[in-house]
Amino acid sequence: MSERAGSVAMRLKTKYAREVAPMNNHSHSTAEGIGHMAFHIGLGVGVAFAAHALLESSPVVGWLLYPLVAFWIATRFRALGNMLHEASHGMYVRGKKMNRVFGHVLAIIDMTALEPYTREHFTHHQHLGHPEKDLDFLSRRKLGFAEPTENFARRHLLRPLLLAHLPTFVRPVLWSGTDPWLVTLGRWAFYGGLLALAQWGLGWKAFLLFYLVPYFVAYQVVRYWSDAVDHAGIIGEQDEFYRTRNHIFRWGLINRIIFPRNDQFHLVHHLFPAVPTTRQPHVHEILMKDPEYSDRPHAFTALL
Repeated sequence: MSERAGSVAMRLKTKYAREVAPMNNHSHSTAEGIGHMAFHIGLGVGVAFAAHALLESSPVVGWLLYPLVAFWIATRFRALGNMLHEASHGMYVRGKKMNRVFGHVLAIIDMTALEPYTREHFTHHQHLGHPEKDLDFLSRRKLGFAEPTENFARRHLLRPLLLAHLPTFVRPVLWSGTDPWLVTLGRWAFYGGLLALAQWGLGWKAFLLFYLVPYFVAYQVVRYWSDAVDHAGIIGEQDEFYRTRNHIFRWGLINRIIFPRNDQFHLVHHLFPAVPTTRQPHVHEILMKDPEYSDRPHAFTALL
């Protein structure tokens, strides 16, 4: 699908382009980028160690809390995945070269490859909702993302818990011909480090509980939820403006946990994809001055 000249999306982009343009360069410094990565990794690792200690001292309590722990670690994987998304747009840190460096590192952690990820994602922006050209959503269409939004909670919030979508979502990259040789070495070192951690560090049980299950199961459920609230049920609308949505919780802390890195402003991102995530809330406030934009429901609860 192409964006029509008279569309709401085009009108908003034209109307607010000058006001939004100064916000396009407020990315993190290299040190800040490292700090944000370390912060979210630390949050995941810290909770994993605490949960492991709890399982050892109070197994019943530890197992009762384990689903929350796995979900928490999954949201930290999501935060790192969102940083990869920002780097692919060249807006995670300042400088094209450093965005590529961070992008490769984050892609290795996310078990994907930067170049194919970026190429596929850019088709999503250029051809949002097209049944063949939007490569991001070819597989999602098979999961019903193009169908109407009736019973949204049952279809897209509860059904993923059955894990039937995992074969579509879980595709770890072991080698990519698009990677520079240093990135390939880094990828193998990362996987080797994980195996060493399981064999001689945490032990296989802890590795299973606090890495494999959170990444390969819980994180993939979180990814499905995120993709669904972004586009499910509306991806086929005629106007680009209506093919995506914001999904904002009233309580900011819940947004930070479930939609890290301001991921709840997805409509804002599609209208102005060059705006760093740190500035998206402000762009949303600007757009709320427009009656057509403000009339759309922007709360997560509207989906329910």
